[in-house]
Amino acid sequence: MDYININIDGLDADLPQGNINLNLTYSIKGREGLAVNTGSRSEYSFELPATKKNDLINKLFWDAGQQNSDVQVYRPATIDVNGLNFFTGRAQLKSVTLRQDLYAWQGDKYKVAFYGDNIDWVSQAKDLRIVDYDFGSIFYDRAAILADLANTYALGDTYLFTLIKWKDWAVFGRVDLLEFTPALFVKTILEKFFNGLGYTIDSNFVGLDFFERLIMPIPIPEKLGAQYGLDYLNVELTEPTTPALAFETPLIFASQTYTPAVGANPYAIGTGVYTCPSDGYYLVSIYVSLSNFVSTIGYLAQAYKNSDYVTPILAIGDVSVSTVFGSDTILKTEKVFQLVAGDTIEFGYIANLSAPGSADFNYVGTITGEAIVKDGDTIDFKYLINPNWKALDFIKGLAHAFNLTFQTDVNSAVVKIEPADTYAYRQLDPTLTSIEDGFYSTTNVVDRTLSLDLSKGGELVSNSERPEAFTLAWKEDSADPTMDAINENNDLKVLEGRYRFPTNRFKVGEERVVNPFFAGTLCIADTEIQASDSTKTPFIPIIWSENYLENSTSSTANYDIQPRLLISEQYITPDNGKINLFTGGGVASATCPLAYMVNYNNTDNGYMSLSFGDEVVNGFSVAGLLNRFYLREMIRRQAGKELETWMFWDVLQIANLDFSQLIQLNNDNYILQEVNNFNVLGNRSTKTLLVYNEEGDGTEQNNIESTELKSKVLL
Repeated sequence: MDYININIDGLDADLPQGNINLNLTYSIKGREGLAVNTGSRSEYSFELPATKKNDLINKLFWDAGQQNSDVQVYRPATIDVNGLNFFTGRAQLKSVTLRQDLYAWQGDKYKVAFYGDNIDWVSQAKDLRIVDYDFGSIFYDRAAILADLANTYALGDTYLFTLIKWKDWAVFGRVDLLEFTPALFVKTILEKFFNGLGYTIDSNFVGLDFFERLIMPIPIPEKLGAQYGLDYLNVELTEPTTPALAFETPLIFASQTYTPAVGANPYAIGTGVYTCPSDGYYLVSIYVSLSNFVSTIGYLAQAYKNSDYVTPILAIGDVSVSTVFGSDTILKTEKVFQLVAGDTIEFGYIANLSAPGSADFNYVGTITGEAIVKDGDTIDFKYLINPNWKALDFIKGLAHAFNLTFQTDVNSAVVKIEPADTYAYRQLDPTLTSIEDGFYSTTNVVDRTLSLDLSKGGELVSNSERPEAFTLAWKEDSADPTMDAINENNDLKVLEGRYRFPTNRFKVGEERVVNPFFAGTLCIADTEIQASDSTKTPFIPIIWSENYLENSTSSTANYDIQPRLLISEQYITPDNGKINLFTGGGVASATCPLAYMVNYNNTDNGYMSLSFGDEVVNGFSVAGLLNRFYLREMIRRQAGKELETWMFWDVLQIANLDFSQLIQLNNDNYILQEVNNFNVLGNRSTKTLLVYNEEGDGTEQNNIESTELKSKVLL
């Protein structure tokens, strides 16, 4: 007799009496469209009896009045069969049926869904943001930036500085080192994501120097945002009292109701003096409520800069003429001041009460700061990264760009990440092309012909329900009106790629899959800053707040952008020309760092492209992402041969199921898509879904359509 044990959140569950319907479906079809592939998963729902033990596990969920929201989340779960681990993943309570028990309802059966493989880390990561990870700080200093530009970046480095044109250069004809933009290495973000969830990465692709040179720019705004103010600058002060005839300056507040979370307190409780920690803009506000009058009162609330009590910077009220108040009174005012580090702010008041009158008042002073970024600052990345950028969207963005497939071994906490199919890789030096194995390795094949249940037959379906065209595109960014202008009224847009299936093969229409995270980036050939000894015009990424085609001058940058994905090269390479570089002490001719989606300065075909479509650069044909990472998928789609058959599987095979392994049936190779409703207790075949791994005839590249626009309007 088979022994089954189900454990949820560390507690063994009671199983139904008799035969348990222990069926699980294993699939790698967990996609939102083709290109957002969260990889293999298993899922099924079991009904567990509402015994005392299961009530404990599910915290009496059948009683609506119980506080038990923690059982509605994904919880760790395992299923063992005869001592063999059959399933490791997460469980989530879905519902509980009810039954009558004398005069009340009681629980009958708990319906619990079990999720395995990638669902485990996907469920944990859904609310995580990139800003939640620690990327350290940058030293925003000319000498430090210059040294960084000359670095040869090693594995584990967090960021580099690159050149992006956000607005007009501060001085015509040259670039100040302080105009460079930091960019996080994509590999560092990826590793922090999975390591933070307790996983390590197994990936040849992630280890390639091409992937290690991928960066995501993090613009430095002119003013640091709200979180920096909360951590270092902002204070709220309260003083409730009953004033007599008085002139109190500075007012020493009885309570500091908000204190910055990081660093020293800028408000000195003993002296009543606030000292500005940084250069910046400070909103100073006064709020006073006057109440419980038994006489007339004059009252003036003030704020002072640098202890100048004669000339207050902020004032509200009237002390020169006694005023008769018929009810409670609120006095409030605020103003923004540009201050420098070391400036002080103090609050005070003058009260004038007619004897023996009295009144109560509550004085609230607040200071809310925005620090100005300046030379010599050390800035933590958490104050620069957009707090709305989700970590899981970042993962999906990479999956879309490179057709990545994920498979997780929950027991060893390892996630395998590779492009779906074999792809060509061209490293920078030497300029040689190598062929790399993808997730579906042609050398990892197992012959399962003898596992077929021929008595049940099967069905080979010709899938003709797809649209006749498939397009890959980068996300649109409303902060980049130049791209919108270039793409206006154009069917195939800049950096997009389309695969056109043979005529009459599929339905009329287009499947357009847009990257869920990254937007496309244009480049500009910038002659303005080109050094006199440069033989090439430097290409520089441009993210312009206006339509550059109509207005090539702008003094205002928009840093509230969609994330970008760029390829970086070392500063020491001469391939991007030279620029006039201001180092703080003078202007020198210096090699321009190279960051691009398509390198239009490429003269030796040694570079890879982030355009989905193919490009021709200086006479060289540069394959796009669709060609390199999606062509085999298009070949399979074009064949459209999907096999539904019945196969025998055992518990050990299911426990070690590997979707990357091709299945050979009668000398033909298939990709496993799904094992549907495998029953651990049944010695019978299971419906299995596969896709024929069509090889193609070598002409499929001719079906790729690329835009003719490119970004030549900016070249």
